[in-house]
Amino acid sequence: MLLSLAINLWNTGQWIKMRLADEVSISCPTNTSSNEQLVFGTYAPKANRKLWLYVHPNDRTDNYWIQNIRTEPGGLWSFPVRLGNRCWRNMIDKSPLKYDVFVGLSKLGTKLPGTDATPLQVASGVDFAQKLLAEGATAVTHCAITRHTKPVCSSIPRILQPVVPTDPCENVTVDGEFELRWESARKLWVELWLGGHEVPGYSHAFRQSGTRFQLESGLYQVKVKENQQSRCDASLWIDVVKR
Repeated sequence: MLLSLAINLWNTGQWIKMRLADEVSISCPTNTSSNEQLVFGTYAPKANRKLWLYVHPNDRTDNYWIQNIRTEPGGLWSFPVRLGNRCWRNMIDKSPLKYDVFVGLSKLGTKLPGTDATPLQVASGVDFAQKLLAEGATAVTHCAITRHTKPVCSSIPRILQPVVPTDPCENVTVDGEFELRWESARKLWVELWLGGHEVPGYSHAFRQSGTRFQLESGLYQVKVKENQQSRCDASLWIDVVKR
């Protein structure tokens, strides 16, 4: 009788402890062909907590890059993580390349290691999740994303306006309004992205060549392709700078 009561009390205590424990979750795709990928999740408690995100490229075994993360109402968070650069520059390993993405939760006032300016150096073999917990994180989770090069395509739309830079890693700078024109009389599928999110009212639609866009300041990615399902797109990065 006493043993049964003790077991029930212990189970109740464990249940209460689990209900009160900090929690963080993450959802990310297994594969991508982009250098920027939206990941998202949940966290609890919703108040007095801060989130920290680290990206670890497997070709840089000691480097963990911290990236600023934003929270949303209701205990949600989302962030477009950077997976290297879009032209594969300065990457030791070639495609495919695996990235580990860690998210740590901490109490307000607790600073986890790392800065935006330089990568956090962690010796090979160290359990990074355990390191964050030892540094003050109240919960840690992670996922893995494998980045591939874009598929080889026999037919890709040719953007005429704005003029595409010779260097694909350069941006086109405009003052807010621009015309998007391509070498075809047919309507093509246009996607417009900003910070990992599609731009409402402008994105994901078949459009005619010569469509004009009026945008707020920011760095946008424009994709033009035959249809929504196609992976063969013409991509252009446009930096809108209001003067």
